[in-house]
Amino acid sequence: MSNTYDPGRYHVRITNAVLTTSAVKGTEQILLTLQILGCYPTGQGLVPMSGPETVAYLYITEGTIGTWDKPEWVARLLADLGFIGPSFHNLEPLIGQERDAEMELKTYNGATLESWRVYPSHAANVVALADSLARLYRFQGWMWARNRTL
Repeated sequence: MSNTYDPGRYHVRITNAVLTTSAVKGTEQILLTLQILGCYPTGQGLVPMSGPETVAYLYITEGTIGTWDKPEWVARLLADLGFIGPSFHNLEPLIGQERDAEMELKTYNGATLESWRVYPSHAANVVALADSLARLYRFQGWMWARNRTL
């Protein structure tokens, strides 16, 4: 199987964000559709480029969300991207956000696939981040309590 992009760092725009469920494990995930705006070749700054859209997956688990006092990478990224909750069905604030992303190749069931990870902004607003995390963890507490009683 050929891949569309070479491993490396890119600059992307989120063009869509939806809550889905992993077909393999049944894990809730946020699927981010990414428009490639440029790449960072070794030793160079941002070089504009375009190509087909690609996707990044943010798995929603206790390990990726974390807790109020120790938020994990998905919680921090969602807050940085403007997630305001109270539901993962309200992902519109993520659309249009531009960030850097890293693509690496991973082997899954014998196939080599692209794996994308979006990075938070270097200029994240700490107050907005704390407020978004507070809303996220209130929602998270409700979600996991609900799932345990079903």
